[in-house]
Amino acid sequence: MRQCLFIWIPRTAGTSIWTALPGSKQEFRFDSAGTPCNHKRDYKPQFDPDVACTTFCHSHIRQVVRRGVISAEWLSEQLTFAFVRNPWDRLLSLYTYFQGHSSLHEGVGEFSAFVRNVCSGVDLLGVQNYRGWSMANPQVRWLAIVPNFIGRYERLDTDWVQLCELLEIPLLQLPQANKTDHLPYREAYNATTAAMVGEFYKDDCKAFGYEW
Repeated sequence: MRQCLFIWIPRTAGTSIWTALPGSKQEFRFDSAGTPCNHKRDYKPQFDPDVACTTFCHSHIRQVVRRGVISAEWLSEQLTFAFVRNPWDRLLSLYTYFQGHSSLHEGVGEFSAFVRNVCSGVDLLGVQNYRGWSMANPQVRWLAIVPNFIGRYERLDTDWVQLCELLEIPLLQLPQANKTDHLPYREAYNATTAAMVGEFYKDDCKAFGYEW
């Protein structure tokens, strides 16, 4: 397996992808002090530059480099990859996810109000992006480091095959993990909220060719 870094954009099948990847893996988040920790934040692991696959979950990779957790040299040696998703569909998935995880964001309210709140502006990405509005950032903001491979949620099965080939691993079954159930996205928006999302995520639409 080629050594790799997974840039994990929220609600793009990341849990399924990370679960399926074989071999040695290390997953980091950051506590309130900006110190790397595990997903339960109950211990502080040491970064191992020789592990096969690494993810800093929803962290902005440039911020991770600036904090000295990883070096620019190490980063340049990794095969980097990410997955993206239609912005209207991703925002609806994020809303549904928040509804079931009140500890991540309290009081999301009605979907139209949620859309308006997000589109009025969100916190910029840093090393902590697993709570609140920061998870709703445009996807291009996670990709300041341009990945070697960008897959799409909409063609997950075929892009997963391509990723396995790039990583030089056997084709493995991709589980359905952390999935949200919701209406087809076009049924959840009205003309006003659809236009707001199109404007707020216009850079995603331009970069990845998404349309309403």
